[in-house]
Amino acid sequence: MRGELLATERARINPSIIWNIEKGLNLSAEEIIRAERERAALYHRVAAFFTGYDLLLCPVVAVPPYPVEQAYPTRIGDQELTSYIDWMFLTFVVTLTGCPALSLPCGFTKAGLPVGLQVIGPTHGDAAVLAAGALMEQVFGISARLPIDPVD
Repeated sequence: MRGELLATERARINPSIIWNIEKGLNLSAEEIIRAERERAALYHRVAAFFTGYDLLLCPVVAVPPYPVEQAYPTRIGDQELTSYIDWMFLTFVVTLTGCPALSLPCGFTKAGLPVGLQVIGPTHGDAAVLAAGALMEQVFGISARLPIDPVD
């Protein structure tokens, strides 16, 4: 969608985004069609999941907050990450489903850094996701501790 920007704005675009755009530009029509079929199949599997469950709760990301000077994590435990998007796979996969989702802090690491919980609902289930998020904010009782001062 942003391929035309490379010709005029390349110098202003983050190298990771350039990589992402170029990956997209290099896809064949066959690869795009296959990906759309796989996304449709994922959509139907997730819709079937939500016939038996109201919400799906999972971590927002697979790593705790990292230093702001670091562009993105390069490993999770012993696993080397291959791109800038690997560390946030739990969120971008949800985007593919078309389901509403929100993230909210649900606790803190031993170092006092926030940990996020992702609340995902069925397609068009925005109201239920927002209601659950509001209730969880009260139950977790940490809203008074946020936002935190990043230098503390």
